[in-house]
Amino acid sequence: MAATFSPDVLYAVIGVAVIFGLATVVLMTRGTARQMNALGVWGILSFTYREAIRTKWVIIFGVIFFLLAVDIPDLYLSAAGNLPPEYLTQNLSTLLSVTFPLIPLLALPMGAVSIVDEREAGTLQYLLSNPVTKSEFFLGRSVGLLFATTSVIVAGFGAASVVVFTTGISNYYSVVMIMLFASMLNAVMLGIALIISEFSKRKATAMGIGIMVWFLFAVVSSLDQLVIAINLRVGADAALAIILLDPVETSRELTVYGANLGQGQMNVSALMAAHVWKSNVYEFTLLSVLAWIVVMFTIGFLVFRKQDAA
Repeated sequence: MAATFSPDVLYAVIGVAVIFGLATVVLMTRGTARQMNALGVWGILSFTYREAIRTKWVIIFGVIFFLLAVDIPDLYLSAAGNLPPEYLTQNLSTLLSVTFPLIPLLALPMGAVSIVDEREAGTLQYLLSNPVTKSEFFLGRSVGLLFATTSVIVAGFGAASVVVFTTGISNYYSVVMIMLFASMLNAVMLGIALIISEFSKRKATAMGIGIMVWFLFAVVSSLDQLVIAINLRVGADAALAIILLDPVETSRELTVYGANLGQGQMNVSALMAAHVWKSNVYEFTLLSVLAWIVVMFTIGFLVFRKQDAA
């Protein structure tokens, strides 16, 4: 594979993300003679968090993440003495990384209905008629959903690690790193979901689009052969652009680099990125996911700010 990638494209993407973020801060504070209504933001945030955490959807996903991570059949075999004693502790991080394609399915449906549901019910107009601005509502709603969905990931992964590692504190580093990268992927998907919710006219439509977007990312993230073909025919720039446009894949690569899972867990995309970017692969991949988060939430805020509450 020809290592001809120039980081200029990635730097340009990061620059765009920074500009988007600064533009959002300016727009949120422009023309506001009063201080932010912190009590109103906290009320929306806490209400959103409580309502989200109570839903069966979130509880089911917490259980699913735990079961996938702890791998009940292997746990039973280990307890029965049919597996080496260190098997589960050595493979838990790998099992956690396998759940990454399912993480978007947590944030996308929940976030996709969060704003359109309020608009359909007429409560959005009521909330904004109170001393709460659009900026404050968007901040409270998005952070509340982010806390709720992240809590599910941390609870599911954390419970699995406690079952497997018990008091082996030194083993928790890789799990903490995987939680961090999973939470970053969750933030990207929540930003996309909020944009879907803003453009949708009906709750059912938003839910359907959210599921479709999850399916799209789940399929695209496994197209290693496509990455190889593009690299051979067009070059490394185009192939790595495909990788960077898939936050599921880049987040999964981050688990390999950041949690020290080893080259045995690298797929074709991760190996190619490591070959081209060499010692900078971890930093470039991390920056690309951060750029996704900033751009998605900034677009979501800008769209919501321009829309009518009705």
